[in-house]
Amino acid sequence: MVGLACTPEEARACGCARPYPREVALGEKVEASPSREVIEKLESLPEKERLEWWKGQFRRCVKCYGCRNICPMCFCKDCALEDPHLVEPGVIPPEFPAFHVIRALDMAGRCIDCGLCEEACPVGILLRSLYRKMQEIVEQKLGYLPGVNPQDRNPLTFLD
Repeated sequence: MVGLACTPEEARACGCARPYPREVALGEKVEASPSREVIEKLESLPEKERLEWWKGQFRRCVKCYGCRNICPMCFCKDCALEDPHLVEPGVIPPEFPAFHVIRALDMAGRCIDCGLCEEACPVGILLRSLYRKMQEIVEQKLGYLPGVNPQDRNPLTFLD
């Protein structure tokens, strides 16, 4: 329902930064959930430690493609993650940083922060935090937030 604010439980589960519509017609505004804690913790670390933290996350990857397969915003006919020139087949965990950087860049300006990628990840990589940070950068630098206005064109879309 348009204009319906999330309950505190829904806000925690969703993790969105603003768990209420611009104009609330029903319900009350609730505070944003603490889902940004991972991003804030990482941003407080020196760059080298942050990189090591992500390397540790990605070392656990079993390259199951669960994050890509479950994603409602992943719809490319030819997936870059299956290009042998970009991501070497049969290497598990995938070589750092190719697989996850390609995926993160692909999700920039597309991720709707639904959290399905993390739910699908069998090893618990905090993918949502990575994609959410990419989304925040796109919103901050380009003024674009996916899913808000269907008429807005993603500024990172180069092909029709």
